[in-house]
Amino acid sequence: MNSDRITQQLFKKYSIYNMLVSNTLNIQDFEQHVIASFEAALQSVVERMKCVDALKSVISYALFPAGKRIRPLFSLCLSRDIGGDTDKLLPVTCALEFAHCASLIHDDLPELDNDDVRRGRPSCHKAFSAGMALLAGDFMVPQALYIISTSSFTARERLDLVKSLSAAFTDLCNGQALDILPDDKRGDLGLIHQLKTGALFKTASRFAAVSADLNDKATTMCEELGLFIGVSFQIVDDFIDRFGTDQDRGRPQSSDSRNKKHTYFSEHSLEEGRAALTRMQEKIDQCLKDLGSELAKTGHFSGSFESVRYILNRIFSKVH
Repeated sequence: MNSDRITQQLFKKYSIYNMLVSNTLNIQDFEQHVIASFEAALQSVVERMKCVDALKSVISYALFPAGKRIRPLFSLCLSRDIGGDTDKLLPVTCALEFAHCASLIHDDLPELDNDDVRRGRPSCHKAFSAGMALLAGDFMVPQALYIISTSSFTARERLDLVKSLSAAFTDLCNGQALDILPDDKRGDLGLIHQLKTGALFKTASRFAAVSADLNDKATTMCEELGLFIGVSFQIVDDFIDRFGTDQDRGRPQSSDSRNKKHTYFSEHSLEEGRAALTRMQEKIDQCLKDLGSELAKTGHFSGSFESVRYILNRIFSKVH
């Protein structure tokens, strides 16, 4: 096997196989198998990366042990619901996690959020150095695109996926830039949420749509669904930072409060936040209804969004 190429054969032993991508498994079993397969595939990507050992150590530290893995899991669950090739999609979702974790490494740096703790342990720049953390995040972005470019999707599909993830990371950087501006220059908080969080969820849903070979209309519907879920996830994340425990946050105290950042719950009350999430749930429900109707015309739809709703329950249950 060419060591410069992450091939389909590399991931064969980590694939979900036909019995796992069918709808015969309940969602809890599906999640268990998917996460196990995903972790193995992600580990393989790290092991085969062409970078110096010191840099690889920082990247491995950032990726493991697992965070929520919510973006790849959402992509795979949506793919399962819409009849996508979940097995083919699995290695590509590693690119989502690479891009996400790269943003976290940079976000923790003193020049941005200045967080010394991530997931209950020292953030990358504290465990290693600011320079190594910066380089690790830089390395992970093109590596995410490389993962896609060497996948088993067709050339046209690979180009679609690369363009989607590139656009999402561009949006993420724009959102983060707005987020650190002074109050009078920051602009609408909703737009920041769409850019810095919604964009990657939007791309995760497009990945699922590509795996199912959906038409343009259905793909756009999937992206809208992903965007709404991403914005909801950010509101929930703001709730956890404001009202959650140190264990919920994975760090002592609230970094948003320490940095005097504007979040949803610095500008709205708890009840207003809950009302906003209710409105988002209604939008998501309508998206699922419209998407289901469109997919029913093409035969892609199994008649249920069981897997997606499982992810939604996990997200919204964080707000008590």
